Amino acid sequence: MLREFIANGSLIISGLFLTGHLFKHYPIHSAVSIKEKTLVGMCLGIVGVGLMLFSIHISPTTIADLRHIPVVIAALYGGALPSISSALIVIAGRLFLFPFSQASIVASLGMLIIGVVCGEFYKMKLSSKVKFWIMNIFSLFILSIALFINVDDKSIYLEIILYHWTISVAAGFASLYVITYINNYNQMVQTLKEQATTDFLTGLHNVRQFDQLFYHYINDAKKHNKHLSLLLIDIDFFKNINDTYGHLEGDRILKEVGEILCRTSRSIDIVSRNGGEEFSILLPNCSYSHALEVAERIRSGIEQYTFILSNGMKIPVTVSIGVATYPDTDSDDLYYHADQKLYQAKENGRNRVC
Repeated sequence: MLREFIANGSLIISGLFLTGHLFKHYPIHSAVSIKEKTLVGMCLGIVGVGLMLFSIHISPTTIADLRHIPVVIAALYGGALPSISSALIVIAGRLFLFPFSQASIVASLGMLIIGVVCGEFYKMKLSSKVKFWIMNIFSLFILSIALFINVDDKSIYLEIILYHWTISVAAGFASLYVITYINNYNQMVQTLKEQATTDFLTGLHNVRQFDQLFYHYINDAKKHNKHLSLLLIDIDFFKNINDTYGHLEGDRILKEVGEILCRTSRSIDIVSRNGGEEFSILLPNCSYSHALEVAERIRSGIEQYTFILSNGMKIPVTVSIGVATYPDTDSDDLYYHADQKLYQAKENGRNRVC
């Protein structure tokens, strides 16, 4: 019996690693979408079914295993939805993969109670570790009651419970460590990916990501004979803003300019911060005349926007914009031409589109 419980503990750790790998791009936490929560619950439920396939057959109709731990993990990280989803998958496995009997009904009812109540325990304002052990111990009490009802030979009941609780506690420690490690690792990888492609201040694409997207859209425009316009945008006299009001206020201006660029450009346009006070917008399938309209809308929108410093002071901010479009401009010269036009706009008095 001890050997089978240890095998169950090993299986659950393997199942958690596999689930963590499947959701490596979507670390498990309460903020994920309903769809992702449901998928997490289903995957963990399948892990629970796998544990039942290697369970201990106490009698022809009664089995014992660690199927409750995946449900507890689902509740711990996602709340009621993944908890109940995983419990329902486990119940379905119990009813359809094993002989139907009173024991299967009792076990299924116990799993449903565990799924619902653990989903409610998730709402408690306690640390994850404390919540996990409350859920785990509660689940063990429910399963112990179910086993007491189902076991015909009461003389072996205490032995079953002793092994069940001992391995469940040990597997609980290992499972909590594994899922915490995997989830933290996945979150760290996602953070590093975002930092590699996202400007830390504005949340826009950074210059590295801009370069990749620029060449991608250039090649796409050449391949499909489509227009591609590029706007290079520079905040006028930004150094004076930093020198006069400080870099923290300058950062506020940069973030607000980034927000305006996103609002005033099209949803398909690629907005990036190329460095310092320079921004860029890639406009796929956008003609030269339309790009000029977009650029003017941006320039006007920033000029008319009220920029307010942290002390309540209002300051004017304007931008200069250079525009170039493929195929009007050769693809190899598109960035250079837009940069030259930006320089021309600044030389001709700033706050203008060239």
